[in-house]
Amino acid sequence: MSTISLSALPGQKTVLIIEDDLDVRDAIEGALARVGYQVLTAGNGADALAILRAQPIRPSLILLDWMMPVMDGMGFLGQTASDPRYASIPIVVVSAVTRMVRIPTLCVAAVVPKPVRLRTLVEIVDRLCEVTPRGGAGRFEADPELDRVIGSAARPE
Repeated sequence: MSTISLSALPGQKTVLIIEDDLDVRDAIEGALARVGYQVLTAGNGADALAILRAQPIRPSLILLDWMMPVMDGMGFLGQTASDPRYASIPIVVVSAVTRMVRIPTLCVAAVVPKPVRLRTLVEIVDRLCEVTPRGGAGRFEADPELDRVIGSAARPE
């Protein structure tokens, strides 16, 4: 079963997470929300397209899993790349299968292999959303939750 979450507010950077693994989706959503992003979530590409069409707020960035039921990453890219409303939104593919498949790099801003540390993912999102780096001795550096590793090969630390 897929889930759709609509929670975008004007004035904040918004990230759309498209991920069928609920634990991974929740972990990414929590990390991005803790550092100040508004988050939209979908369990597959078809639900994500419905979100894009329903939202008055265009996401600043899309995090896209590659292998999902209903509509996978390739199907989603095919739909968004050909639509001028969405073609300019940066897309980051976050997937455990990045080494086994050919991902069309012309359509994506970055490819991040799973497993991935949440802190690394937040830094990539910050860079692509043009958010000031969060380094230093602040709350970002001291947040142990951001050191969690997520993805299919991740093991509890």
